Amino acid sequence: GWAAAIATLRDQLGALLRGHGLEPEPSDANFVFVRAAAGLRDALAEHGVLVRDTESFGAPGGVRIAVPDDEGLQRLDTALRRARR
Repeated sequence: GWAAAIATLRDQLGALLRGHGLEPEPSDANFVFVRAAAGLRDALAEHGVLVRDTESFGAPGGVRIAVPDDEGLQRLDTALRRARR
């Protein structure tokens, strides 16, 4: 079902982020939270990927990344490679 599909995509998202040197927090939601990500939101936006900053949650320097579909994972991977050069 839906929950299983989200869990699989969330696991793939976590692995992708860790592969780029980021440390997502454990999550059961349809998003993940990365605390130490200062500048990442702006860097990704330059490559057409929007993520939410977490300053309003009392966690400056972090981002919240919604679990994307397979195409979104590929877009995020490409944007991270370009942004973190």
